[in-house]
Amino acid sequence: MSFKKGNAVWGLGLMIIFTACKKDNFKEINQLIPEKMLDEISQHMPIYEGNTPPKIEGNYIISPCELLYCSNQPDLEYTFDDYTFKFYNQKKINNYQTITFVGDNSLMRIDSCDYTYIMGKENHFTAYYTIKENHFSGVKYKAAVLISGTKIPQGITDMYLAILILKKSNSMNDDFMMPEKSFRIIYDKDNLVESLDTAETL
Repeated sequence: MSFKKGNAVWGLGLMIIFTACKKDNFKEINQLIPEKMLDEISQHMPIYEGNTPPKIEGNYIISPCELLYCSNQPDLEYTFDDYTFKFYNQKKINNYQTITFVGDNSLMRIDSCDYTYIMGKENHFTAYYTIKENHFSGVKYKAAVLISGTKIPQGITDMYLAILILKKSNSMNDDFMMPEKSFRIIYDKDNLVESLDTAETL
């Protein structure tokens, strides 16, 4: 698969403890994430560009929720519990857009961000944010989340959620977290992230 840009599982190191990200000055995605990582990620999921993304506000569920790719363990396979999340408060500020993202904590614990940036055009979008925090094991890290998909009336199709570790400190408990400059991509195996909203609210 190749694209152009356009249960706490401690063994996997996916249960990263995130806290709600703070407001920051707008930055393009390549100002936050190294180009090399973006190039590698774009081999497994789309990264859309543009400043006219679709409206994606709503409640959604990834089911079945599976691991598509792990950069440091390419042969790893795993099925997670269903994952629900919400997008809301989408708004335009100057020439860019933001949206609030809130997950159910099953993949990333406190997985939320009031200032998630969103780009794209037509029905395609990529949302992204970064965060600096401390893992419970004592590791300090900087992480990023990317979410790409195509909005349709039934929900979101071709949706992928990537978790990236951009930087982290050395620690005796290093095995509790993914390696620095590694990423994992989660997706919906049936290719439809269904909307949990009623037809009247879509």
